[in-house]
Amino acid sequence: DFIIHSPQPTYFIPMASMGMIIVLLAGFNLGFLCVISMSFLISLLVGGGIEVMFVLFTGSITGMFFVKEARRRSQILLAGLFVGIAKILAIACISFINSLGLDFFIEEGIWCISSGILSGVIVMVLLPVFEYFFKVPTNISLLELSDLNHPLLKKVAIEAPGTYHHSIM
Repeated sequence: DFIIHSPQPTYFIPMASMGMIIVLLAGFNLGFLCVISMSFLISLLVGGGIEVMFVLFTGSITGMFFVKEARRRSQILLAGLFVGIAKILAIACISFINSLGLDFFIEEGIWCISSGILSGVIVMVLLPVFEYFFKVPTNISLLELSDLNHPLLKKVAIEAPGTYHHSIM
């Protein structure tokens, strides 16, 4: 209901965040299936047709590919930027096919970039919450735990150097 009666444009929907979170937590295949179904359902809800589905799907798939092997949280924000760029390219295709004006492309392009960046921010905020509640470690959280400056690793290095060395190896 929120999506249907929302005052912002349809292309501002940050659906890519859902796909990126699912890829990080459960894998690419499940994320792909969810993105296909959600882009179809959202396009039906907003009455946007194939154009809305194409833009949402393109942005989501791009975000999923960029976070698939993410090893740092900064890569998530970069993926959000690429989501926005992919959505702009999808808008350009729609604008070209339907002979829409440059003003449509510019206005919707701004919303697409904003949506991509918002998707990255949403993933950055929600990923640690989902990791905690579902007890699912991601590549990012495992790399954070392997930081040699972690207080627990420092304590092990002082109190049990053999165990520390074995753990590092």
